[in-house]
Amino acid sequence: MKYLISNSNTPPPNSIPVICNGLINITTSSHEPNHSIVGLPINSNSLPLIFQLTDRKKQLIFGSTTVQNFVAFSIRGRNDSPHWIQQFILRYTINGIDWLDINDGIHLCGNNDQNTIITYVFEPPIRALAISFEVISFAVSPTLRCELFITPITTSIDDIIQTSSLTLNSRHFSALPDIQNLNLNSSEASTTKNNSPNETVFYENITRIVFRKEFSRVPNVQLGITSIQNHPKTQNVQITIQPINITTKDFDVYIKTSIKIKSIDIQYTANIN
Repeated sequence: MKYLISNSNTPPPNSIPVICNGLINITTSSHEPNHSIVGLPINSNSLPLIFQLTDRKKQLIFGSTTVQNFVAFSIRGRNDSPHWIQQFILRYTINGIDWLDINDGIHLCGNNDQNTIITYVFEPPIRALAISFEVISFAVSPTLRCELFITPITTSIDDIIQTSSLTLNSRHFSALPDIQNLNLNSSEASTTKNNSPNETVFYENITRIVFRKEFSRVPNVQLGITSIQNHPKTQNVQITIQPINITTKDFDVYIKTSIKIKSIDIQYTANIN
């Protein structure tokens, strides 16, 4: 996804600074003795964070326990000497495993002096579990003060139990063979008149469902069958139904039936415990 990253004098209205308020977990790939993340807040007068010169990453990770709306990042030079970051890149992760470059790893400009605050605003907000900051170039030493801003995700989104239904009919299903007891090395393999393996035909469908409102994290999804219409002269039917590929925005309904049915009505419920 491409983000509009604009240089602004101030962060967006009603945004919350998470570093100075202690609302974010921060890890660093390295730091010089007595120059740790204690001096990281944008207006700190403590000894600033300085990465070790031998550290190839020179990286900070800002991590939350839940997905957040990250809306802006501010950066500033060292408070007691003319040292600053010249260029850096930002990455994000939604699941804590897979990291994505913001705008294909664009190099963002840092500071030209030690005191000016440079603020980048993200539009739309970056929905992520964590943000990564990595130094590209610096003046004198790799040091910075910074701030990261979020806007609240309305808690009522996670309080809502989202429920809806869908109807599928026979044209939505595709037939597929389920080959049973097939041993290609055996001369006793069961075949039909046209020498094909003994097989049972099943019918399958995968339908994508989009939630009315996005959850802040992956919800629990439950499915139920409210009604089913079979074709005449069919009685017993085996049905497998389950939610798969669940995300904060949508999921797939997977259905497999042992016969071709006229229609099936399904209801889903999604919520966060």
